Amino acid sequence: MQTDCQTWGKMSDALVSRMEARGVDDARGKVRWLVSSLLESRSLSAADMARGQVPSPAQSARFAEAAARLLRHEPVQYVLGETEFYGLPFSVSPAVLIPRPETETLVETAAAWLAERGGKGLRVLDVGTGSGCIAVTLAKLFPACEVTALDISPAALEVAGRNAHRNGVAVRCLESDLLSAVKGERFDLIASNPPYVASAECDTLSPTVRDFEPRGALDGGPDGLRVISRLAAEAAQGLRLPGALVLETGDGQAESVSRCLQRIQPPPTVAVRCDCAGIPRIVRAVFPADSAGSEPPDSPEPAPPAHAARPGTGRRGCSPS
Repeated sequence: MQTDCQTWGKMSDALVSRMEARGVDDARGKVRWLVSSLLESRSLSAADMARGQVPSPAQSARFAEAAARLLRHEPVQYVLGETEFYGLPFSVSPAVLIPRPETETLVETAAAWLAERGGKGLRVLDVGTGSGCIAVTLAKLFPACEVTALDISPAALEVAGRNAHRNGVAVRCLESDLLSAVKGERFDLIASNPPYVASAECDTLSPTVRDFEPRGALDGGPDGLRVISRLAAEAAQGLRLPGALVLETGDGQAESVSRCLQRIQPPPTVAVRCDCAGIPRIVRAVFPADSAGSEPPDSPEPAPPAHAARPGTGRRGCSPS
């Protein structure tokens, strides 16, 4: 792509046209994000203010390289190697799912529970941490809590550890299939954004998600609930009571997951919170102090297939539909 002696504005407009012709969603937003990053600014308005300026040869070369990747539908977050979550910077790679704005609602729900408990001396567990966005953000918000992050992927744990260092927090990162690595330990709060997309639906996702993000972080089995049902059973035995389990679920799954959790005896207090798009998304189950030794829950009833939200290109707010 020829970029020599062109302004940022002309280069951007040409790339947007090519991306739109190839069906890349939110092309304008992604190019603004790219240009702002090349200008070393976290504000998207930097791209607008620089439209009449001519980039340096090095900037032009980096723009051309990034343009080729965006034209292949690669997520802009992977192209840049970073994103923002809850106002904090996070490194990302194809080893981890890109943090979504919907997961910020999970963090808000978990943070409210920790604040209710005083926010100090509590043990927090993030299961399936990926980039570490949940664990790192909670560690940043509650530095007096002990935070552990689990993931089955060593590559994901490397990214999570890097993000903990980047944001100046201490997070214990352990390779684990769900809670296997911390069996016998107890936590005051367990949070997770588990895989919840039905297997058959994974192949129908947008190319940006389907072809680049790790399938293991998306695929939740035939009905999308395979991992969630296992996690609910293990988490019920891994809480220091009274404790809370906070889960992100797919569109249409919150009711099934809630019923599953309420079958535990004695039943926890379950509440569902909508994400920023108004979709029932976050399920919080608070287990009372007298529920020690309760039976693991049955598998949730089948729910309609859940779709993964597409990665947004803004710094905050809902992902584009």
